[in-house]
Amino acid sequence: MGLSLGSSRNLVTTATMILRTERNQRTAGVATVPFEFDSLGPKRTQLHSLSMGFAVLTLLFSGLSGCAPSTEDQISSRATIESTPTTTPPTTSDRSVAQETASTCGPWQRDALQRPISEQLLALNRGDFAAARDQASPSFKAVVDTQGFEEMVRSGFPFLLDQSPAAFGRCRITNDTASVEVRFRARSPIALVYFLVRTQDEWWIEGASPAADSVTGRAETS
Repeated sequence: MGLSLGSSRNLVTTATMILRTERNQRTAGVATVPFEFDSLGPKRTQLHSLSMGFAVLTLLFSGLSGCAPSTEDQISSRATIESTPTTTPPTTSDRSVAQETASTCGPWQRDALQRPISEQLLALNRGDFAAARDQASPSFKAVVDTQGFEEMVRSGFPFLLDQSPAAFGRCRITNDTASVEVRFRARSPIALVYFLVRTQDEWWIEGASPAADSVTGRAETS
């Protein structure tokens, strides 16, 4: 079948249009892809919401698990409590030992402690420093002679030479040592604490020092 030149041009033009139509369809198909994805937008929103909810649940679970103590922590705390030592009250024997090592003075003990102090004060009132020194302990007399004792009294305790009235206060005995409070009614009231030691069942004056107040930790009411 023969074709004219005009027919041939029409066929080329028709083929070209068909090709353009197919290309447009393919292009249109590609362009429809976003519309297809857009149609999936609600599903994606649902998935996003589900993922966010799962993340919140995960955070809540981790927070609750962080607040609750683990089994190891509970065991550790219990072990610490169980290992804490408990105190028990002392037995009768322990109390008796404590009373023997540190106790207040009984009537006969007070008389035994006051005797050397009274003898020394009477000797000082007479100005007899040798007799006053005789009431001191052997360790004191080993380092302080009569002259040194007189200088000590005149410089540090001159009120002992004024014949000021004295009153015995509280006393305490700890094993072979004791302390006695003595108050002197001088122009300004003064209190001394005498320290005594027991040697061969006799109490001797070891020394004396002014009390910070009328009561000291080493002298208590008997």
